[in-house]
Amino acid sequence: MAINIIKYEDWMLDQVTKMFCEQYDFKAEEFQLYFKNFYETPYQQDKCVRYAAVEGDKLAGFQSFFYWPYKLNEQVFNSFQSGNSLVNPEFRGQGIFGKLLNAIHEDEFRQGIDFLMGFPVQASYNSFLRAGWNNVLDLQWYVKPLGPVSIIRSIKEVKLGQFFRTEPLMIKESIQEQFRFNKTTEFIKWRNKLSENTYYYFVFEDENEVCQFEVKINVRKKVINELIIGDIQSSYSSLEFLNLAFQALIKACKSLKFISIITIAVNNAASDELLDILREKKFKPLNKSVHFITHPVNWKGQLDLDESWRLFRSDIDTW
Repeated sequence: MAINIIKYEDWMLDQVTKMFCEQYDFKAEEFQLYFKNFYETPYQQDKCVRYAAVEGDKLAGFQSFFYWPYKLNEQVFNSFQSGNSLVNPEFRGQGIFGKLLNAIHEDEFRQGIDFLMGFPVQASYNSFLRAGWNNVLDLQWYVKPLGPVSIIRSIKEVKLGQFFRTEPLMIKESIQEQFRFNKTTEFIKWRNKLSENTYYYFVFEDENEVCQFEVKINVRKKVINELIIGDIQSSYSSLEFLNLAFQALIKACKSLKFISIITIAVNNAASDELLDILREKKFKPLNKSVHFITHPVNWKGQLDLDESWRLFRSDIDTW
């Protein structure tokens, strides 16, 4: 029987759930709640598109493109991230993923899209390249250890409140010449509803200028309390100002005593100033990176200049 690529329909939910739960060891009820909150709440429901590969009434694969608006200077793009991609193990090796990726180019939905982007895992990376996507850059991970004593201390959320906010400031950034994710209040509310994580915000202010770090806490190997910097927004692009902001963040983490390491993923080509600060603050590069890929649709501008993208960990849908 032939495999067809069609739009996702509600009858597929149980099969999509089974496929993702078997692949990633999710719990069915939690996955279905996440799935509905992701695609079927007001922020995405009229913007995203979902495709399924089916053989009769059997699901062979799933792929989605969801609204992920970037801006450049004052222009906000109708851009979409590729994500939640998976092929049923019974059907792998038949080129199904490539067909799912290309479905959007045969769909009227494409008429409203400026460009596509994504952060593929290694298993799907080559399929994207074969489908005509471009690997513009790789985000590089850096780590700063804070001291061994922290591994014997548990996380105390009450103490986090001494230094971190749970509501972000809306900051007009000084840097306008690079692609930047357009985080609106509507987007923040939608994303917060999706995640079990608590996102925190460290704010540094000096003479009416402000720098905000978006962070979350992750526990590695049950004892390493990692503070991940997901984004940096600053109203002032001064190297000295950003250096003082990092200094204040590191000091706060050391004061808490239970943060073992600080990590950050950055585009090395986007900011010499940021790299200088990471080196000065003794952040060490890890043998770990994240591919970033793009595919033009209707916008005729240039997407493949690595220095044009200011990206961090929170740009990825799984933040």
